[in-house]
This record gives sequence, C-alpha cells and structure tokens, in this order.
Amino acid sequence: MGKHLAFVFLAALFNVNLTAQPATLHFQSISEKDGLESGYHYFLKKDSRGFLWISSLKGVFRSDGISLTSWTTADGLLGDNIQSNFEEDSEGNIWFASYNAVNQYRRTSNDFFAFQLCDDLLENYLTEGYQLIQLEKDDNLWLCVDNKIYKYNIPSQAYQPVIQTNSIRFVTSTSSDGAINRIFGFPWMFDSGFELFTKNAEDEWHREALLKKDPLGRSIETVGGLIENDSLTWLFSNKGLIAFSPSNPGNPVFYSLPDQENTYIRNGAVFNKQYLLLLEKDRGPVFFDRYKMTFVAAEDAPVLHLRETNLRGLLIDRDKTLWLAHDKNPSIEYANLDPAPFVAPGIKSNTPSPIITSIVEDTSGDIWCATQKEGVFVFDRNSAFLKKIPYLMDTGKSFNIRYQIICDPSGNIWLTGTESLYVLNPATTRWVEFPIKAGALHHIRFLKKNEFLLSTTQGIYEGCINNGLLEIKENAFEENMK
Repeated sequence: MGKHLAFVFLAALFNVNLTAQPATLHFQSISEKDGLESGYHYFLKKDSRGFLWISSLKGVFRSDGISLTSWTTADGLLGDNIQSNFEEDSEGNIWFASYNAVNQYRRTSNDFFAFQLCDDLLENYLTEGYQLIQLEKDDNLWLCVDNKIYKYNIPSQAYQPVIQTNSIRFVTSTSSDGAINRIFGFPWMFDSGFELFTKNAEDEWHREALLKKDPLGRSIETVGGLIENDSLTWLFSNKGLIAFSPSNPGNPVFYSLPDQENTYIRNGAVFNKQYLLLLEKDRGPVFFDRYKMTFVAAEDAPVLHLRETNLRGLLIDRDKTLWLAHDKNPSIEYANLDPAPFVAPGIKSNTPSPIITSIVEDTSGDIWCATQKEGVFVFDRNSAFLKKIPYLMDTGKSFNIRYQIICDPSGNIWLTGTESLYVLNPATTRWVEFPIKAGALHHIRFLKKNEFLLSTTQGIYEGCINNGLLEIKENAFEENMK
C-alpha cells in the first residue's frame, strides 16, 4: 500500500503526456586511436562554443568534433588528476578542479591559470581534495576542499568557508534569481547516506545527514543525484534508484531492477519527457519510466548499440547528443538522440526528401551526399549548403547512381552507376563516364593514387588510370577466391 501511495504522489509531480520512444541508437566513438588516454572520463561538458571537455587521470582533453587537444601539468595545469565538473563563466573561460587545485582555461590567451586556497588561519595552502561544485550567478565559484564547502568570488578573488562536509560529489538547485539554494552532497565510499545543505532567510547554511540505511538496515552508499524539481530528487546509490522529496524526507522510495539481486546506479540523466537513462554497474544503460515509476523491460526500451556496458560518465548536451564514457578504458561513445531529417536545398517542402545512397568527405573537409535521383549535395563542415551537382554528363545525358560516392587520394569524386564509373570534371561540374563491361557495379576502393579495386556481380577486378584512360584487369581475383 505504501509503495502504491508513493507512486501516486511522485507521478503527480509530472504533467506531461506519454511519448513514443526512439527505437535504436548507433554510436560512434572517441578512443585511444584519437589520442584519448587513461580512462576514468567521469565528467563531460559541452561548452558554448561547441567544444567537448573531458576529465581524466592524465589532464584534461577537449574535442572539437574532429580532433582532440590535451593539456597536462606541462601545459600549466596544477595537478593531472581531473575528476571534476566543468563550468563556463560569462567570458567563456572554463573552470574545473584537479585533485590539487582550481584550474581555469583562459579562452582569449589559450592558456591556464591555477590557484589553491589557504587554510582558515591563512598560514598554509590547501593542497589536496579539490572538487568544483558549481559556478553561480555573479561569478561565484562553489568549491569543496579540506572537507569544507567554499564560496569563491572570481572578480575579487575573495573566498570564505561556508559549511563542513563529508561529501566528494555534489548537485545543486537554484532559485529564480540564479542563486544556489540547496546542495546535495554524496560521500560515496567515505560515509553512508547523503548530506542535504539548505539556507535560511539570513543566508545561513545548515547541514542534515540523511538516509544512512535502507529499509532492510543495509548501509547506503550514494554516488550522485539528479534534481527533478523542488519536490523530487533522484539519488544514485548501491541500493538502487532512490526517489527523495525534501518536503517529505522520512519517506524515500527505493527502486531496483526486478531480475537483479543488487542494483547499483552510478549515474543518470533525463533521457526524454518519460524516461531516465541510468548507468547500472553490471548491466550498463537501463531506462526508468518516470510515469509508471518502474524500470523499463529490455524488450520495451530503446536499443543502444554500444561496444561495452561498463560505463561511468554520462552527458546529454543541448544538441541532443548522448555521450557515454567507459569506466576505466579510454573510450567515449556518442550518438544523436534526435537526428534532423535530410532536407535537400532547393527541393519544395511538399516533395519527399531525396533518398541518400552514400556520403563521403573530400580532401578539403566538405561533405558530399549522393542521392538516388536528385544529384549530389555538397556541404561544408558547419553544415552550410555549398552546391548541388546533377547527374549529367558532358554530353548532357543524365544517369542514375547505383551505390557509392567516393573521393580518391587525388581528391577526385567518383560515382558507381549501373554499368559505368563516373568522375566529376571540376571545370564543368559535369560527370565523365567510364563504361565497365563486367556486370552490374557495386563498390570501388582506391588503393593508391591511380589504382583501385572494383566489385561487380561478376567478381572483383583490379583497375588503374593511365593518361586519362581507365584499364580493368579481367576478374583478377577469380582464382584466389576459388
């Protein structure tokens, strides 16, 4: 009966309609081959310029979507162990904490500034245990160091201790004027339960230590949380997902996976209006239905095609991109939750969008999209439309693409037709035809500047281009394939 009442109470906090769920997400990755190191990328942040900031044990990484940049103590950081929130100030600078100090990336000079706080007697620098909590309005930076929460004003560089704490991870809520009015602290392995910090009308902060044990008397280890609204906060713990209401602190509700003895929730985020996406220690990503107040069965949940499920870092950014960081391996996987449909420039809105058959990036970084009938659409790296190239040869004759568009090592753009190859003449933006009498064409792959492999319905062929002429070696792989 109590659980049913809790469901009614919590479900009433939401006033939205059920929505359809995405079916399948396919992920790309950033890994060691891209320069990522060390693993433990627990904290991720997309800044206002579109850069992704990544924490690690070996400094900080930043991705621009194409390449990675890394910084360590050799570049001005004070401490390489970065396990901290990232915050961006009003001037675009990025703030974060290493274990040993507060660090600031200065956007205009592309360098770093770091500092440490002094103890209460102003005699010794505090050198360990830094954690950045949040950047508040008026450029007030909230920090944790030496088991105290501090408020640091960036313009004046003045700071003061606010209150004692046993926690190492924090989430905050703010009032309508942008000021922090509530802090949840999570001790993780260093203490049981969690801490709730609130302030009164005189701006005095108070601490409560709560939820030391679950209903079975077992010690609770909290590792993080998600503030839904003033009446509901989700707590992530080794005893499952906990729904906690500050106005009713004595009646938390625990949720565990029904087919698993122990549910350990490491991280979580709002996936959409209906679901939370949670990272469970053994199962990886799982979904929780906030309307039905239950975990979603695997067959009913969105499908995430991931390389592995041992995950810790989680971010859903403002562009609706989901980022998942592996627990200890140097790998981050990402997928767009709401990809925009391809709308071909110049095509009337009441006309169905062209069917894209193949996409390639040329040597200058532009993106070429080959459609089934409408031609090739070319975009720059910022998705700006550059031009449309119809399927017309120099003779004025039209043709249809069969499968593939490709950029060869010299930067030439090729298409595979039904029984011909076509190469673009940049001077005329028309296509030059090379008939291939070897069955219907499938794919072409360039090996060197003028050498390629070609697959058809009759086999695999070697080809080369000499003095503008295309030569094909007849079914060169036939004997080997037998």
